[in-house]
Amino acid sequence: SYNFADPIALASSGQDLFVLNGAGSITEVATGTGTLIGTASGSVFGFSQPTGLAVAGGDVFVANSASDTVTVLSAENRAFVGSLSGPTFDFSTPTGVAFDGTNVWVTNQGAASVTEFSPTTLEELNVLVSSNLPMVGPITSGDGYVFAVSPWGSSPMVSQITPSSPAVNWMMCNTNGPYLFNNPQALVVAGADVWVVNEGGNSLTELDAASGALIQTIFNP
Repeated sequence: SYNFADPIALASSGQDLFVLNGAGSITEVATGTGTLIGTASGSVFGFSQPTGLAVAGGDVFVANSASDTVTVLSAENRAFVGSLSGPTFDFSTPTGVAFDGTNVWVTNQGAASVTEFSPTTLEELNVLVSSNLPMVGPITSGDGYVFAVSPWGSSPMVSQITPSSPAVNWMMCNTNGPYLFNNPQALVVAGADVWVVNEGGNSLTELDAASGALIQTIFNP
């Protein structure tokens, strides 16, 4: 009844957990009990190879990598709110979505860029383009910054972005030190540190969120 189908991402809002299914749907679950609250699916949502989601301002935002769109639906009842697309948002294979407490950030794998927009007005605020954002994928926020991962290619990296007057402050890759990034697929900020999951290396890399300095890399014993 949960209709899980290639679950690929998740985000929490209050006592609810939203699970994004890569097959094109969302499952909402109560975090305290695991009870099914409801699902969202169907052509009205325009899900098209969805890869990332975030909850912000009472809405759920889903990146559709195959259609260069972001679907917006209500976090309260999963009703369709709208679809963001076109040159207004400069989406190009949107992949990851994050909420920094004020605005929403979407990584554009096809344009080596990050789009920032308001979750309340649904208006684009900035498009950050940088050579330190190649093939960007997962994105997260915390400790006053936004962090994006470029998981593909021979030199995967993590980049730190300042939300106000958006700019890439630093990027750390394997040429900067023994980070041992290997096809990183997800990251999260915990306290003052950033943790990165390396699918290819079966490992975790821990960085200092402020400086990007390597703290440790954890492997299977």
